[in-house]
Amino acid sequence: MSIYYKIGKIKNPVTKKVSYFPKAHMMATISTEQMAERIQRNCTVKKSDVLAVLSELAEVLNDELQNSNRVRLNGIGCFKMGIISKSSEKPSEVSTSNNVKGVKVIFQPETKTDSSGVQNKAFVTGSTVEALPETKQYDDEEEGADTSADSGTDTGSDTGSGAGTDAGGDTDTGSTDSGSDSGSGDGGSTDTGSGDDSTDTGSGDGDGEGGSDDGGGSSDGGEEEQP
Repeated sequence: MSIYYKIGKIKNPVTKKVSYFPKAHMMATISTEQMAERIQRNCTVKKSDVLAVLSELAEVLNDELQNSNRVRLNGIGCFKMGIISKSSEKPSEVSTSNNVKGVKVIFQPETKTDSSGVQNKAFVTGSTVEALPETKQYDDEEEGADTSADSGTDTGSDTGSGAGTDAGGDTDTGSTDSGSDSGSGDGGSTDTGSGDDSTDTGSGDGDGEGGSDDGGGSSDGGEEEQP
């Protein structure tokens, strides 16, 4: 099993410099029905029961997240909510109506440290990456694509409460927890993991199981990411 990539191309609208990068390519989208079918083959639970549990999981997860709780699923990771907000100059000026622009879901893969001190992250540890075995290997981006973090560059500075900055001055504050989570983006790397043939332009979330929120890389969308 491998994670395949195509070669993407981006052009800086200012310098006109063209650069290339490996961009994750999704081979297919696996449905809930297909997942339930596989689970049924791997255990004694019937497919109908698996579907019922997964359906209820979605509802309970929604309730807990919207109740400002952090949800940890063993072997998968943690889910929590983040707040997309606009900053103010004074604490007295901060309010829901003036500053809150929206909310988002933050997912952190489960990370465990073995006896030798090596961290193992769910879904990531043990994965391999290779070029897509197809003739068409290049996948050009639009002419206007920029080479900042919005084109997938992870600054790697996501620790503590986050320090990502955006051109617009807005802040994505994320949620705060009582644990000791710290983000760990790979500095200067290109994150191309989300979506089918898409470049992940979001911030790097922390990979621990504790609680502090993770900062994001910079983007040009006008929102500072501090999940």
